[in-house]
Amino acid sequence: LLKRNDVVTLTLFFYEKLTLERSGNFLYPNPFEAMEHVSLREEDDLWKPIVMMEEYKAKSKLSESLTSTVWLAKHRLTGEEAVMKCFDLSKLNRNLRSCLDSELDFLSSVHHPNIIRLLQVFQDGDLLIMVLEYCDGGTLSSYIQRHGRVEEHIARRFMKQIGAGLEIIHDNHIIHRDLKPENILLDGSGGELVLKIADFSLSRKLLPGKHLETVCGSPFYMAPEVLQFQRYNEKADMWSVGAILFELLQGYPPFRGLNNVQVLRNIKSSTHLPFSGLILQQLHPDCIDVCSRLLSINPDPIFDRIKKKPLSPENKMAPTKKGKKANSAASTTAKPAAAVTSSYPSCLRLLTPSSVAITIHAKPGSKSASITDVSEEAVGVQIDAPARDGEANAALLEFMSSVLGVKRRQVSLGSGSKSRDKVVIVEDMTQQNVFQALSEASKPT
Repeated sequence: LLKRNDVVTLTLFFYEKLTLERSGNFLYPNPFEAMEHVSLREEDDLWKPIVMMEEYKAKSKLSESLTSTVWLAKHRLTGEEAVMKCFDLSKLNRNLRSCLDSELDFLSSVHHPNIIRLLQVFQDGDLLIMVLEYCDGGTLSSYIQRHGRVEEHIARRFMKQIGAGLEIIHDNHIIHRDLKPENILLDGSGGELVLKIADFSLSRKLLPGKHLETVCGSPFYMAPEVLQFQRYNEKADMWSVGAILFELLQGYPPFRGLNNVQVLRNIKSSTHLPFSGLILQQLHPDCIDVCSRLLSINPDPIFDRIKKKPLSPENKMAPTKKGKKANSAASTTAKPAAAVTSSYPSCLRLLTPSSVAITIHAKPGSKSASITDVSEEAVGVQIDAPARDGEANAALLEFMSSVLGVKRRQVSLGSGSKSRDKVVIVEDMTQQNVFQALSEASKPT
C-alpha cells in the first residue's frame, strides 16, 4: 500500500524522468511543474495511484528564497486552497534547522484562530513540504498600504487578536523574533477579518529564565536589546507588537533608518512617541499609554490590557474641531531633512526617477490645500514627481495620505502648472495643518 509520504517519492521519480539536463539546466525546475506535464490516460492503471495520492496541485509560485519556495496550491478533491512551503534541508545550517524544528513542533501541537494552521507535512530525504492554510486577505502590511492608518476601534480589534495569538505562543515557550505586518496574515473568508500570526522561520524554543543572543528580525520592528547584541527573551516580541500598533495608528513604523545603527540611534534619542501632532491630539490616553508601555526597554507582557482594553472601548478617532489650532505652531521654514520617502520605498519605486520638492499653497480660510513642486525651503521634504501612469499616481496618493495622516479619499490629483502635470490636493486640511504634518514627517530618521 502507498503511504502519504510516498506521494513526494513518486512525484520526484517522474520529475527525474521528465527533466532534460542541458548544461545543468532542467526543463522543469521543480517536481510540481513536472507533474503538470505528465501525460495521463484514464484507462492506464499505472498512472492512477499517482493522481489519487497527489493531494495538492501547485498553482503558482508566491515567493522564493535560498532555502525555501512557497507555492499557492489547491486540494484536488475539495478544491480548498492552501500554501505549500518547500524546504531544501541540505541548505539549512544548524541554526535554521533548529528554527524549523521549533516551528514544526509548535504548529503541529497548537490550533488557535489567530495563529496560522499547519495542515500537513511531507518529507522525502532533503525535501520537506509544509502545507499551511491559505489566507485570502493578504498581509497586514498590504492592508496598511491600501487603507493608510486605521482608526482606534480597528486598531483595538486587530491588537486584541495579535495579543491573543502571541499569548499562546509565549505560553508554549516560543519566541517569534520576527513579528511585523508582513508576517501577520488576514483571513476574510468568514466575513470579518481575522488576523493570524505566521512565518515562524526564526522562532525558537525558549525555556523560562533563558535568553537568546542571535541578532535576527526586521530592523524597524526589532527591540533595542536585540539591535545592541544583548541577551533577550520573549519580551523582545512585545516591542515588535508596539511597533505594529504605532504603524496601525500612524501609517508607518515608529523608528526608521537606513540601517540598524540609525534605527538604534533614533530609538535612543527619542524622548516621546514620534506620533505626528495631528494624530496625537486625536488619540485616547489609553492608546498612547499602551503603545508607550510596549515600546519600552524589556516591556512587561501586558496581554490582559491588549485583549481587554488596549485602547478606549470601540473608541474612534475624535474629529478635530474646525478652527482648532495644532499643539505646536506650524512653521513655514522647516529645517531640511532626510526624505520621508525612505520610509515608503515600495510606493516610490513605482514613480518617475526625477525628484522634486513640495510645498503648499492655500488661500486663507480654504478647506483644501494644494501641494506643488515650488520650493524645498518651505517644508524640506522631497518626493518623486507625479507621473502620468495611473498605478504610480495611486501609489503617490497612498504615500501622501500616510504622511499627512489623513484618509485616502481626502487626497487627489489636480491640474498643475505648465512645468508639472499634476498637483496633489488635500481636502479638509488647512495650510497650517499640512505644514505641521509635513514638518513632523520630515524630521531626520
